[in-house]
Amino acid sequence: MELFVVVFALSASLIWALASLVAYKPVQYFGTFEFVRIQLATSALVLVIIMMITGSWDTVLWKHSNALIISGFFRNFAG
Repeated sequence: MELFVVVFALSASLIWALASLVAYKPVQYFGTFEFVRIQLATSALVLVIIMMITGSWDTVLWKHSNALIISGFFRNFAG
């Protein structure tokens, strides 16, 4: 299971870096902030799908859920 975590983390970093290289036209069309919002929402969806496939929901520490909710709330009003 630990190998999956490392592979997924490296894959996410690589995809995030490559997306900025190939996303020139969409960034021009949507604008920087809107494109990042779309990118973050897509990343969250992919993460949820991966967690559902691997069954790794039990690794989430739900005691931190309040901080996640507050962070998401303020992110929505930041731009």
